Amino acid sequence: MKIVSFVSTKGGVGKSSSTILIANYLAAVGKSVLVIDTDYSNSTTLHYLESKAGLRGKGFSQAVKTGRLTDNIVSTQNENIELIPSNSDIEHLVLKDDLVLSRLVEMEHKELSLYDYILLDTSQGFNSTINNAIYASDLILTPVLLCQFDMISCLTLQSKIVEAEKMSSWGLFFNGVNQYAQNKNSSHYQYISLYKKTFTQCLNIYLPKTSAVTNRIDRDQKITRKTSEKIFDGVASLVEIITGEPVSEPVAF
Repeated sequence: MKIVSFVSTKGGVGKSSSTILIANYLAAVGKSVLVIDTDYSNSTTLHYLESKAGLRGKGFSQAVKTGRLTDNIVSTQNENIELIPSNSDIEHLVLKDDLVLSRLVEMEHKELSLYDYILLDTSQGFNSTINNAIYASDLILTPVLLCQFDMISCLTLQSKIVEAEKMSSWGLFFNGVNQYAQNKNSSHYQYISLYKKTFTQCLNIYLPKTSAVTNRIDRDQKITRKTSEKIFDGVASLVEIITGEPVSEPVAF
């Protein structure tokens, strides 16, 4: 079992979409995945569930209140992916210390070890839930857009990761990269260079700006190498970082 969190203090950078794409890829190659949605926007929950009507209160907030993660797991339409959904009250959830989630995982380690990977989607900003995700994770991944605001947000996040002594577990990857990124005169090229000078944790992974991601998440059109080679390769590279080894390539995810 490996715990991976997608974290950024800025919204709209691709945390939820990255969580979904990685979970779907891992599931497509036969891995068992638990997705934990701690984002108050509910994007990941709404992607995997047709309706929240039948949850009967199950969700991350309830898991924290009862001290039982496994009691709040629900099935999805993907047989290899299960979910702890986000709750409507999660925005107001306050965890009493930095290790609440770590203790919950440890208490139910036997049951949770049935999953190959646990992926945590987090909200924008910074709160006690995000800090718990950082402390509990084996790997922290931050998608970044190539703009000044994202650079500033990464500097803020870096200070929190330093406090948690998790710098060696942190990686940044580039999202929404345009076709001119290899042109030295383009803003994307210049921002990539600046990121790499500022953060030694930058991964050589570039997810392109493409409608394929929107089509996958909103319209359930699966991604294939033939139709979307660059996003396919980018997600495959992220999966290899997560697994620590080459994995078989799915036909689609």
